[in-house]
Amino acid sequence: MHWRRWLAGPLALLLVLISTGQAGAEDWITKGGTPQRMSVVAEPLGLTEITVYWETKPLGESATQPAVVNGVIYHLAGPYLWRLELDQLGRPKGDATAVTDPVKAYKIEFNRPPGGPVIAPQSSPTYSPDSGVLYFGTGYGWLWAYNTREGWYRPAELDLGCPIVGSPLVIHDRGRDIVVVADRPNYPGEEDRPVGRPLCPRSHGKVWVVQGLDRPDDVVRWQNYQAPTTKQAEDGFGGYITPSAVSAPVHGLNPSFVVGADGFEGGRAIRLALDRNNDYRPYMVWAVDGPAGFAGNFTTDGTNAYWLDTRGHLWGATLHKGHEPTGWGTYSIPLPALIGAKAAFTNTEPAVEVRQTPDGPETHLYVTLRNYSDTGAGLRDGPTGSDGAVVAIGSSGELKWYRKFGPADRLDGRMASLNTAPLALVSRGALLFGDVNGFFYSYSLDNGNPSGGSARAALIHPESRTPVDRLFLLKAGERPNVGPYNFSQVSGVGVDPAFAHGLLLVGVNYTDASGTSGRLVAYRTGASYDLRWLDAPAPLELTPGTPVSLEPRLQLEMTTRTLAALCPGLWTVRWFLTDADGQLVRPLGEVPLPGELGPQQPYPVPLTVTLAEGDPAEGWIVGVIDLPTVYALSNAHTSNPKVALARGIAGQMGLPAEKTCAGAVAELVEREGEPGPEGGLANNVLIVPYTIRQPAAVVVDDPSVVDLAVPSMADAGRPFEVGIYLGYQNNLGRSAIQVPLRLWARPESGGSAPAGGWQTVTIDRMPCCTLKTGTIPGLSAGTWEIVAEIDYPEDTRPENNRVIRRVEVLSSKPVEAGGPEGGAITD
Repeated sequence: MHWRRWLAGPLALLLVLISTGQAGAEDWITKGGTPQRMSVVAEPLGLTEITVYWETKPLGESATQPAVVNGVIYHLAGPYLWRLELDQLGRPKGDATAVTDPVKAYKIEFNRPPGGPVIAPQSSPTYSPDSGVLYFGTGYGWLWAYNTREGWYRPAELDLGCPIVGSPLVIHDRGRDIVVVADRPNYPGEEDRPVGRPLCPRSHGKVWVVQGLDRPDDVVRWQNYQAPTTKQAEDGFGGYITPSAVSAPVHGLNPSFVVGADGFEGGRAIRLALDRNNDYRPYMVWAVDGPAGFAGNFTTDGTNAYWLDTRGHLWGATLHKGHEPTGWGTYSIPLPALIGAKAAFTNTEPAVEVRQTPDGPETHLYVTLRNYSDTGAGLRDGPTGSDGAVVAIGSSGELKWYRKFGPADRLDGRMASLNTAPLALVSRGALLFGDVNGFFYSYSLDNGNPSGGSARAALIHPESRTPVDRLFLLKAGERPNVGPYNFSQVSGVGVDPAFAHGLLLVGVNYTDASGTSGRLVAYRTGASYDLRWLDAPAPLELTPGTPVSLEPRLQLEMTTRTLAALCPGLWTVRWFLTDADGQLVRPLGEVPLPGELGPQQPYPVPLTVTLAEGDPAEGWIVGVIDLPTVYALSNAHTSNPKVALARGIAGQMGLPAEKTCAGAVAELVEREGEPGPEGGLANNVLIVPYTIRQPAAVVVDDPSVVDLAVPSMADAGRPFEVGIYLGYQNNLGRSAIQVPLRLWARPESGGSAPAGGWQTVTIDRMPCCTLKTGTIPGLSAGTWEIVAEIDYPEDTRPENNRVIRRVEVLSSKPVEAGGPEGGAITD
């Protein structure tokens, strides 16, 4: 079996084009984790502990996602770029420290413009594995480079006052880093937020292509995309260019990328290529327009680019030519209409999961809508707008499920707006996201509840056996920050969740008695494993009262530990008898598993089953490995039939939703090889159909001599008549049969039948008998036996083919006894 891999086909080619350097497999190097910004974690992992593994001291406000490179976390917050080094267990080696000047040893206030105030960062850093340089934009318009290996830093002093919000895109070409960023003009009312900030000198944003930042002694140079700032021009571009760009395939030999704009007479997505023969001058390849702005980041699966507009519509276009995605039939999907809302707003990006299926890769998209309104009213009211929603879209653009948040999810009446992009943990089948109030949620990637979704219990207290699906990040005395706008990312959980080195990293912005600040919090994930059946026994035919033995094998996989090393719990296989609909009839027993069972060691699990009176004529023998864990980790609205069967049995038995192992150690939820979702749990369930063996069909083809009526006495020398009663039974569908019949007589002392004498007669199939009459010629005095018999070799009951009766033959004068005599059948 192979894990689902999101790095497939065109996506793998894009990675080659973007970088030839090395980044750790567990690193998180840019917004969304990779240059494709998919926000997906594919490696196997256990549950996430609710208890904080570690947290930083207050670092300042931030709406940026951290980067994790070679065991070091880099996070922009407040005025600084913070650096936090981890040990092999993911624990900090000390406090987070601000990056300092290597010569003058002072903290570098990257997020403070010259002579101005600190502006909370929004541009998530991007790491170049080739050069070791970390790039990030600022709220005042400069692009910075920090060399993580040598400690030097330098800026590209782009237009002062024009905020860079998106995460830089690094394209490594000809041995150098080409850095793409975009900026925006000031929002209305932003001029004094904070007081003294430099103002953007223009009313439209620019796309910048910067070179020379990857070497400390090179000349930094840049150019921007030169085009009209109106949508009326085919190649025009401008407005608020807030999204992060994503790479696209080369155009000829030129690198290319896709980016979008908000407030550009609606929105425009544009693919730009960089002319290698003209100092990487950007030029347009294609554009896609929309009636609402494109404010959130762009993502890609290697075939299509995906993004959202501010109305909550999901957009897609092929990277190559900008066509509609295959299967969609349109460029955009109106998510508000799919969830029964009149209006929505969002400025996030989708998480992109690419599943490998027997029919090829499938792309599934997961979206958080910051706000929605069922009536269209009140969408942007209040400090954070209305409640939010999360939506899951399938491979052909169809709705999988959605969840609207509402009054039950609010904090002290504050709306449950969703302001983080989601993060998909594929092996857990979980979608993680946060809200403006400091709550952090876990929902199932797949479920059978389209209008409501299903919470996925992917979080747990370290000593608990019961997973949970929601976490509150704030401490006593803290209130969630709201930021200057009702769309501010510094509200509550303002840092999109990231994952690296077995740690879930979440940032929270808050206010307390000392003012506003923020911190980065790490939650540890546990070990993972997969117990699964190796064998699938063939259906059984059982005879009631007769025992039958099974010995299918299971195996421990996806770990290097033994069962006892994973946890000291009681691991068992439980067997059950169900009817053909999966309804529990009775338990069949429980088989403990040895704690010393190691990985990749097939282990037989014996079962002897005997059907009892009252058991159904057909049904299933069901074996579930570690049923409590399957019950605790599975989705209440599961669409996997095996998992649904196990959950039904556990429910009927009254089991609690508690897994065998305490803490974050957990069986994998997702694994390939099973139909539908939750394959890692479905492979714990073995179903052996059975039927009760029916007796073989008995052929009945039975002509018979039922009776022979003879007189009790006869006169010697005189013939007398007899009655022959013949019967016929069969299950062959015949109404009659023809057989040879013979009637003859012999002395009581015995004698042989006369030669011949057979006559073919027809016997009808009827409830009783067919009557044939016969004549016995005159016999000598004495006791005689009259014989009527038929001859049918295929008779299934030959024992009823002859009847013998006695007759006393009397005479007035002595005569000698004769031998066997024949007879005649007259009818």
